[in-house]
Amino acid sequence: MDTRKLAVFVDLAETRNYSWSAERLFLAQSTISKDIMALEKAWQVKLFIRAHRQVRLTRVGELLLPKVKAVLQREAELNQAITDQSWLGERPLVIQGLPSLPQYQAFHIMSRFAKRYPNVKLKFSEAGVDKLAHALDQKKCGYCLYPDIYNGIPQL
Repeated sequence: MDTRKLAVFVDLAETRNYSWSAERLFLAQSTISKDIMALEKAWQVKLFIRAHRQVRLTRVGELLLPKVKAVLQREAELNQAITDQSWLGERPLVIQGLPSLPQYQAFHIMSRFAKRYPNVKLKFSEAGVDKLAHALDQKKCGYCLYPDIYNGIPQL
């Protein structure tokens, strides 16, 4: 199943305008039209009523719309899960913190995290306050640990 066509269906149902959907999806208006006709042919239903530059869903289109949205949502979740899993196996989660963190139970927190998420490889390194923000900005680490000066608890 071509989920791009499903996305076209959902967008056209929202905009009710071929030109606007084409612009939003970076497609030609003719592509929007062809995708809708292809779905209608494949499903043997009429999804839209087209009249005088107006587009609205048929009753069947209204019934199918939430199901199509659910399919697209599941596809997005699947893609995210694939991305998450591939990332976990390739790169460690880098955490940087101040050298004084042991007194703030930082390693206790990280060991609980490691037990809860065993597939995540952790890498910890120490850095001064001036380097922590720079490391985040440069994406050299995923998180920085620092003490909460009000509670004495390390924060992620």
